[in-house]
This record gives sequence, structure tokens and C-alpha cells, in this order.
Amino acid sequence: METVEIKRRRPGIFWPLLLIVTGVILLLNTIGVIQRSIWDLLLVYWPLLFLVGGLDHIIRGEGWVWGLVSIALGAAFLGANLGYLPWSSLSLLLRLWPLLLIALGLDLIFKGHSPVMSILGGVLAIAMIAVIVWYFFFNGSALHTVTTPVQAESGDISSANIRLSNAVGLIELSSGAPEGLLVDGATTQTYQDEATSRYEVTDSVGNFSLSNTSVTIAPVSGDFTRPEWSLKVSPGIPLLITTSTGAGRQVLDLTGLNLENLDATVALGDLAITLPKEDSFEGELSNPIGSIRILVPQGALVRFNLDTAMTATTIGPEFSVSGDRVYSPGATDDNATMRIKINQPMGRLVIQMKSEE
Repeated sequence: METVEIKRRRPGIFWPLLLIVTGVILLLNTIGVIQRSIWDLLLVYWPLLFLVGGLDHIIRGEGWVWGLVSIALGAAFLGANLGYLPWSSLSLLLRLWPLLLIALGLDLIFKGHSPVMSILGGVLAIAMIAVIVWYFFFNGSALHTVTTPVQAESGDISSANIRLSNAVGLIELSSGAPEGLLVDGATTQTYQDEATSRYEVTDSVGNFSLSNTSVTIAPVSGDFTRPEWSLKVSPGIPLLITTSTGAGRQVLDLTGLNLENLDATVALGDLAITLPKEDSFEGELSNPIGSIRILVPQGALVRFNLDTAMTATTIGPEFSVSGDRVYSPGATDDNATMRIKINQPMGRLVIQMKSEE
């Protein structure tokens, strides 16, 4: 009679370990060792899911490769969030996600082999991650990137529409274009990406657009931190500005600009806005998942209309709040010169006064 060996599946530890880790973090938060809001804790410590998942994968005996790679990636993301690495976890995720496919392939190859072979596969995958991270840390500038100047002459236009749209990456926009130019700046992209600018004048209105013309899997910008699109615009021309980013970050310093309308969207990532002190315009900021930070200069009369759901909101003590409306010091429904609607279903919203320089 043949003996059938039944291999019992080891119980998982994902949920118990996740509860323990979450409890420890929340305990440190309540006793003041970690001084962050609940949303900040989520933004910083989400890589623990990779760490706990990797340990669970190993303990259940489902293979060392995927487990070790998951732990290594989780440690890298957590180190980035805690400031031990010079890149954000989002930058790492956008650039290293193909390693998950490699790890899955190696896991399938070594699965079912002896523990020694499985560990060898995991060590091989971790060594590959270490080499790639080391390469970017010390040789990031060696990546094949192209910096392209971007300019548009102002001519005799009476106003301008500026539209910026990228799938992923960083947009930096501020005042300071030289006289005679509507837009002055540069884009940095890899061989995978291509940014195309268009400019035309119709009835004394300038129409400038800058957008991606190719599908980018994961853009790499030299040292991981260099701006991909950095633009300065004319301070003297009335502007309607529209910016859109799929995943990434926008830094919009509107100081000194003559705005008539602002529409800024970051689907996943961060949106940082510095408002002008004296201007009159309407705007809308959208950030489905991520964070919005708004700096309001002293003396600016601003009314914000908030449309939030699962959003951690931090509003400076100088502001007044009435329902879903937030007013800067001295602002009312009647005298507010800047009226901005904020759409943020999930994330963090910070509105504070800009410190005097």
C-alpha cells in the first residue's frame, strides 16, 4: 500500500503581526514618542505591509525569494519615508516596480526546491536590488537623460492660457520669466519620455501647452530628485493656468503672478501651493490621494471651499472655519479676492500662513 504524505500548510502570521506592529506604533504615538497625525503615520509606515507580507510568505513556506525581496523593498521604502534615503518612496516605487516581476519569476523558478536553493534565489534578488540602488545613489547622473529648453515669446498678447500635463514626475512653476518671454524653463526626461510644447496666439491671447506625447512606464530624472519640468512665467500678463499630473508632485509658487484662474490636479502625490499676496482669481485644487499644502501670505484675502472625506486637515490658528469654508485673516464672503475650491477625498490637507522673510 502506498503511503500518501499530506503536507500541512503552516498558519500565516500576516494579520497577527500587522496588528502587533500597528499597536506598537499607535502606542508610541499616544505616549508622545512618535508625534504625528494618524494620516501621517499611514503615509510614513505603509511599507510595513511589504515587511510583514514578506515574513508571512517565508513562515508559511511559500518561498524565500518573494519573501526576501518584499522585505528588502519594504525596508527601502520605509527608509525613504523616514529620511534615510535621498528619494521619496513614490520615486523608488515608480522606478523599482519591475523588480517585483523579476522577484515573482525567480520565486516561481526556485519554488519547490530545497531551502538552500530558495535562500540562494532570495539572496540573488536582494543583491540585485542592492546593486541597482547603489548605482542610482552613486551614478544617477550617468543615466541617459535629456534636458530641453522651453521658451515662448510674449509678444503683444493681452493674456495667456498655460496648460501643463504630465503622466508622472515633478512640475515646478513660478514667476520670473525674462522680459519678452511668456514662458522660460526646461524639461528633463529619459529616452522613454518626450515632452512637446505648443504655442500659438489667437486674438491677442497666447495659448501655451506642454505635455507628454509618449506613454512613460517609469521616468527617471538623473539623480531621482532633479525637477523634470521647471518653468518660470511672465509676472505681468494675466494668466489662466491649468496643471495636471497623474502621479508625482507639483510645486506652484504663484507669488508675483497675475492670475485670473487656476486649476491644478495631482491624482496621486503631492501638491504644494504658495498663493500671491495681492491678486483676484478663482481656482480649484484636486488631489484624490495624497497631500495638499497651501501657504497664504500675510494680508491675502482668501476663501477656501473644502470638499473632503477621509482627509486629515491641519489649519493654522489664524484662519477661521465655518462649515466647509475656511477664511484667511480678515477675509469674508464679500471681500475675498481669491476663492479656491479644494477636492481631496483621501489624504492630508495643510493650510497655513506664510512666514515673513
